[in-house]
Formats: sequence, structure tokens, C-alpha cells
Amino acid sequence: MNEKDKMEIIKAVIDEKLSKKAAAIKICQTIRNVNLLINKYKKYGYTAFIHKNTGRISNKKIKHQISDQIIDLYINKYEEYNYKHFLEKLWSNHQISVSYTYLINLLKKNNLYSPRIHKVTKKMIKQKITNLLKNENIKKPEKREYLNTLLSIENIHPMQNRKTEFGERLQTDASVHYWVDNEKWYLHGFIDDATGKVLALYFDKEETLMGYYNITKKVLLEYGIPKEILTDKRTVFWSQKEKESDLHSDSLTQYGFLCHNLGIKLTTSSVPQTKGRIERLWNTLQDRLPKELKENNISDINEANSFLNEYIKRYNSQFSLQLNNIINSSAIFKEHKNIDFYLSRRFERTINKGSTIKYQNKFYIPHSNGEPVFYKNKTKIFVVETFDGQLHSNSFSEWMPLIEVQQNSTYKEAYEDKSVYDIQKTHKQIKTNSPWKYTNWIFYKNSKNKVLGKIDYLLTSFFVFFLTIFNY
Repeated sequence: MNEKDKMEIIKAVIDEKLSKKAAAIKICQTIRNVNLLINKYKKYGYTAFIHKNTGRISNKKIKHQISDQIIDLYINKYEEYNYKHFLEKLWSNHQISVSYTYLINLLKKNNLYSPRIHKVTKKMIKQKITNLLKNENIKKPEKREYLNTLLSIENIHPMQNRKTEFGERLQTDASVHYWVDNEKWYLHGFIDDATGKVLALYFDKEETLMGYYNITKKVLLEYGIPKEILTDKRTVFWSQKEKESDLHSDSLTQYGFLCHNLGIKLTTSSVPQTKGRIERLWNTLQDRLPKELKENNISDINEANSFLNEYIKRYNSQFSLQLNNIINSSAIFKEHKNIDFYLSRRFERTINKGSTIKYQNKFYIPHSNGEPVFYKNKTKIFVVETFDGQLHSNSFSEWMPLIEVQQNSTYKEAYEDKSVYDIQKTHKQIKTNSPWKYTNWIFYKNSKNKVLGKIDYLLTSFFVFFLTIFNY
């Protein structure tokens, strides 16, 4: 209650215009406290109702030097950071502890806004600056009537419930972004739907099957086999012919065959909102991770992948749900020794007349117990390239390693020598004007001398003409 109003009520009691019971009800206190206030008023006057800390600076007030330091750091070093990320860096790098509300109010007061603000906020800021420049008062936004309040079924994306068990559903995708200056990388990732825990991250130059195999290997070894994997309809996971075929047909993708062998349900969707958990992860990482890489002076993709192992732990401790009693529905992956065979690529090849197969422009022969195995021409066999790069063939349920057949240098490799290339180039630059010019050494020699060349040209032409008439 306002101190002045309280004083007026107590004064009315003293002047016998108001009873003590009524005054106690108005100031929400007991009659005993009303008597104490009456005695204080009679002794000290109106100063009895003024709080003792009035006009004093609070001990918890942040000093102007710290506020100026925060503003200076944000302008010169952390301008691209959002408010929350900047608050974390203030404590970890500069040991400055302020509340999130104070930080937001301080930065907004100095017209410093987060790069993550919404479009609506940007419009409001722009309008505010425009009005200030025109020296006009900012008008309150008028209420707007929205006619179309219902969304059609095609445009609606309702919020989905989290899964209740760890490993019940994993979401995977890849995000292309300038993670370092002037270089685009593809970040592959896995996130658990129930806890929001990032399970694996991996940088690659392209979004490829091997990139997804890298993060899948980490998940299998550390967490086990999940029940379901949700992803998009990229050709790594989904084939157009898969609708009309069974699981054992050739239209099944390499990753789909891996999931089939491990008993994982592979679900694909072309709607990004269906896998909103991983999409929201990319939104956060694209804002935070490039700054972390820059702060640690990382520009190489191998160094970045090593840094991700440490960064995942920090991210999960801050953003993922810490559920201690959650059920783990992931199955234990027991065959650690054969994991490279599970994460392999399989292709069908045909034996040629030389009893070899061609794979990636090289020729190979299957071997069994150190001896080559020869198949008939046009025999169909499977070539299996394991995750660690080893090649094996599978024919009639028998695994055999493939050994390369060494070939001599080709014609193309021979012309990689500069001297041969120069000779070839010089030869191509020679242009003749007639079909019989430079046909023998005499014409070539005489053509080097312009004067003698013309005389010899006339004599030889006359001689050829005379021989032609004589033969007739």
C-alpha cells in the first residue's frame, strides 16, 4: 500500500474520524500494528512512514563499469551472438555474472538487438527508429481483425508428442552451412526424440552415404540399435521403385538394407515438420557452432570433427532432457567385430572373359586361401566394399577377398610426360594447304627457303606435267 495513503488513514484514526478496526482492515494489518503506527506518527510525524532504505543504492545494483564492459564486449566481440549465448560467454570467458533479464534490458536500452530476433520485432524496431527521427510519438498498435483463423489440413503441422523411451525413435538429417569462413560443409547428425540428446555429429564435404555411415557407427557402438529412424526422402534412404518392390529387391537402398539387417524401422517423410526435433537442432547449431569453431581457431574439417566430440557433451548437458529413470529401448549391438561388414556397400558385377571383375576402373580377381578363383564368363557376383575400404566378393554364400590385377601404364598415362605432350601439340599445329604438299623431304627442305622454294615449285610442277603427258 502507498505510504502516503497509510499515513492519511492513521491520521484519521488520531482525529477520531475512523475506528482502529476499520483502519486495520484498510491497511491489511492487525489492531496492534495500528497502535504502533499511531505512536510512531505522534513521535516522528510523517517520516515514520518513509522506508529507511529510501534513497539508498542497493547492494545488488550492478556497477556502471560492469554495464559499460558488457556493452563494449557485445559491440566489439560478440555482436553475432544471441542473448543467451552471450550470457554464457560472459560467465565462461569473463567471469561476469548477471541475470538474463538484466542483460536483455541493458542491450535493448542501448539499441543492441540479437541477430535471432523475429521479423515482427525487426519491423517494430525499424518503425521505432523512424518515428524517433521524425520526432513523433509512437502510437499504440491498432488491433487487427483476422478473418481466416483456421488453417487448411494441407498447411497444418500440429505439435507432436515426445517418445517415452530412449532409442524408440531417432531423427537424422544433414545441414549445409558456412560452418567456417567461405567454405560449405555438410553436418550429419542423430538426435533422440525422447530426450533431445544429440547422439552423433559428423562433418563432410557432401551429404553422402558414408557421412551417414559414420554417425550410424558411433550410435551403434555407444548406444546400441534403435527401434526406428526417421529421416527425409533423400535417395540415400528412399528409392522411387521401393513402393512397388519387396525388401529383398534391388531397389532397396544401401542404408535401407542396413536397417533391414539390424531390424530397424526406417521411416521417411518429405515434410520437414515431421522431423522437427532435428530441424530445430540445425537452427541452434547454425547460430552457435560457427562461433565456437572460430573462437577455437578451427578451419580444417578433420579438426572440426575432433572438436565435435567435446562439443556434443557440452550441448547435451545444457539442452537435452536429463531423465535418469527413462527406459532405454535400444537393443545391444553385440557384433562389434563385424560392424564394418554391416556398414558396407554392395554392388552386382559380371565376370568378364579374363575371369576378372571391374570395379571403379580397376580389375580384381576373387581369392580363396591365397589362390585365385576363376568363374565362367558372365557369372553374376556381388562386390562388397566394407566401411574400412576392404573389398570382398560374395558368390554362392562364400566370402572371398578381391585382389587387384596390376595393369601396365595406359596410353593416356604415357602422354602425361611433358616432352611427349609438347611433341604431340607441335604436330597438331602443322597445317597443310594441299594434299601433296610436304609429301617428301625435298619439298619440305625447299619450302624453308622462300626464294628457292618458289623456283623449285615451278620446276617440279613442269616436270610432273611433262611426265603426265608422256605417259599418255
